[in-house]
Amino acid sequence: MKEKFRQAHIIILNWNGTEDTIECLKSIKNNRYENYTIILVDNGSEENLLIELKEWCRANFKRINFYNKNQAEQGGTSENEELLKREKSSDRLVFIENNENLGFAAGNNVALRYILSRTKNSLALLLNNDTVVERDFLGHLVKFINSNYRYVACTPQIRLYAKKDKLWNCGGCIKWYGNRKYYYSNCHIDEIPQNGFNDITFVTGCALMFKPQETGLLTERFFFGEEDFEFSLRLKRKNKKIACVYDSVIYHKVGSSISTVSNNLNKKVLYYTMRLMDLRTYSNRLLYILYIIIYLSYTFMINIKTPKKHFKIWRKVLKYLKEYDSVDRKLFDSITMES
Repeated sequence: MKEKFRQAHIIILNWNGTEDTIECLKSIKNNRYENYTIILVDNGSEENLLIELKEWCRANFKRINFYNKNQAEQGGTSENEELLKREKSSDRLVFIENNENLGFAAGNNVALRYILSRTKNSLALLLNNDTVVERDFLGHLVKFINSNYRYVACTPQIRLYAKKDKLWNCGGCIKWYGNRKYYYSNCHIDEIPQNGFNDITFVTGCALMFKPQETGLLTERFFFGEEDFEFSLRLKRKNKKIACVYDSVIYHKVGSSISTVSNNLNKKVLYYTMRLMDLRTYSNRLLYILYIIIYLSYTFMINIKTPKKHFKIWRKVLKYLKEYDSVDRKLFDSITMES
């Protein structure tokens, strides 16, 4: 019989998002599940915003273990961890300062290494800082994982924060042509089941509960974006099961982190470069070439009135694919800030 998971570790990554993060923390503290630890990871926020966030946390948690990146990845200290355990879930917090923007995957992986160094049988939940949760959301996710041991990951139904009767998504599927499709995107909440679950093959990193000892960490090949597609693709290739748990509900502000990209053309160059790098890793050469043809044909059709734009995008994409196998921060900045 499989050992059941008791404690859930909720990882929230913050980068200059103090207001959103505080609202997210408030909603988690009000949830009904009683065995969890929040791990707040700051990814090099501006000093004034970091100070504001720390002050709020000190006023609202009885025990906070502050760690830098190296301390966290080694599991903190035994003395601090014992003191943390004495407080109830809503009164305890692990606060990790990375002191620089490591990106989404690498930033979250610091917390995941902290968890794995503390326990061999861990349950982690990545939760965007621009989300607000229903009071029963966590209990439903933990119950599902404990009742369905073949599943290594799950997600709640994710509704829009601004329009709470509309869905952002309920997970999705990875299509044969190398793209993902959301389930119930932009549907009214009355159009979906409100209990039970559905098998999915794509899960967004916005709200992702998983067993890191079985799935592995997030890929750090991409500074920002694509890590959830790689995670889903990796699990699909290994025949690992993922589900959307309809009973569990959160609300997402559908963040604009990628809005810092200087123009729409650069967004497309970044998207296609990372997606095809990802697909190349999990495909043979023939299938990879087919993916390129499919994406080329699709973008030509949507840019048929502006062919120069189409060719400009793909000259850059093919150049990056030839020269690189990943998109680190330097390349990310180079692509996104190009005029």
